[in-house]
Amino acid sequence: VWPWLSHRAVKRYIAEAGGEVVGEDFVALGEHDHAPHFERIRRARPDVVFISLIGVDGIVFSRAFGEHGLSRHMLRLANCVDETVLLGVGVENTEGLFAASGYFERHSGGAGERFRGLYHAAYGPTAPVPGATAQSNYEGLHFLDAVMRRAASGDVGALARAAEGVVYSGGRGEIGMRRGRVEMPIFLAEADGFDFRVLERF
Repeated sequence: VWPWLSHRAVKRYIAEAGGEVVGEDFVALGEHDHAPHFERIRRARPDVVFISLIGVDGIVFSRAFGEHGLSRHMLRLANCVDETVLLGVGVENTEGLFAASGYFERHSGGAGERFRGLYHAAYGPTAPVPGATAQSNYEGLHFLDAVMRRAASGDVGALARAAEGVVYSGGRGEIGMRRGRVEMPIFLAEADGFDFRVLERF
């Protein structure tokens, strides 16, 4: 469901900005042969390729994208890329790779520093980078705790009702839920080696 809804929203934003979608593909999890997709991308010649692949699938796609020379001709925007994915993609394949996320490990302020401190205290100074996925899991537990305390129940209906207006803290600081949506800043960043350089906050 998540990639379909993400793509629907992205297509709406592109249309509102006066842009045009020149192609769209969905692939099964674990599909790593992207030659047909790259051929269609070459023919379509988009300005930007939006990527919603996750984990290893995103790594394989972005690595191959760079190896096929496509990054010299068009930008990539991913909505599920963090520092751990950059490690797999490799510096040589990150040219023109941008990411939109609510959390980047080195750009998360005081709350992020506290989160990283707790993380490294638990797992040691050489533990893997706690990227956006790790932070989201941590934050999800804090959200569930806040909602369960408010609902005083584990009933799904009671939890859904209690979620409206709840405020909780995680690795990004204080987050609120309004009208069924999380209110939080979103950052646009560009891959810079094995890290991200934040360009804009929304």
